[in-house]
Amino acid sequence: MALPLFSDPGAVRAAEEESLERALGPWRTRYPAVDVHTEVVEGRPVPALVEAAKEARLVVVGASGRHGLPRFALGSTAHSMLHRSPCPVTVAHTR
Repeated sequence: MALPLFSDPGAVRAAEEESLERALGPWRTRYPAVDVHTEVVEGRPVPALVEAAKEARLVVVGASGRHGLPRFALGSTAHSMLHRSPCPVTVAHTR
């Protein structure tokens, strides 16, 4: 039995795109020569990132380091991308 969808998928997508652009805005201004491609997709993160990485020269994933030694901790997405990405991966830790 499928659960009813209580959110408008278009509205959710628009809100996510707006949030992403707000987060990237200052970086785009600071580094205008850096070409950044963004795309909001629905689904599990690793398969979506692996698919996107087929056309990329570099994938950057975050790792918050919430568990263990922060400098060395990888989340499941970062760990999976290091093993599955068809292109180089950079793991960026938060402060």
